[in-house]
Amino acid sequence: MRIDQYAWYIQLVLSMLFAAHVARIARRKGRHPFAAALLMLVSANAWPVIWQAVGGIIADRFHLHDPARTTLVTAIGLGGLMFGVATSYVIVGCWRPTRRISPPHNVK
Repeated sequence: MRIDQYAWYIQLVLSMLFAAHVARIARRKGRHPFAAALLMLVSANAWPVIWQAVGGIIADRFHLHDPARTTLVTAIGLGGLMFGVATSYVIVGCWRPTRRISPPHNVK
């Protein structure tokens, strides 16, 4: 197994743990926990792909060879992962709690 595969497994496990944590935060606010978890999973796994593509463009622009190119693309991709996790926490953290409707009292 290559180190890239281990890194991908670690990223997958961490994004699942972060998704569970964001779902708990959303549930406490009275919001949909599944939507919050889905937002985290999409954000944490999509932004690194976009940022790695940008890193590849930068590496091509500066004519970097394989070891330096791989390091740059990986580092920028990890920055994308952190950006995705942070934006998910910010979005869910800004959700306003819903008001709980109390059951009607016996009115005579």
